[in-house]
Amino acid sequence: MACEGKGLDEIEIEKDSKTVRVRVDEKYFIPIEADLLLGNSSKAEKEVGWKPKTSLKELVKMTTEFDLENEKN
Repeated sequence: MACEGKGLDEIEIEKDSKTVRVRVDEKYFIPIEADLLLGNSSKAEKEVGWKPKTSLKELVKMTTEFDLENEKN
């Protein structure tokens, strides 16, 4: 996949077929006030032994499923 554009004009295009697979919909777009948000759990792991139980991929799946179910209702 290749990302093009920014904000509401951002799309994800499949490299081989050039098919647009993801497009931002203003209905679901949530602008943020911060320019960049990054997280790193290594300090928590080092200092208190905490490790995340959910991977980023799992978190995205959970969030997407929740949003889709919420949209049905």
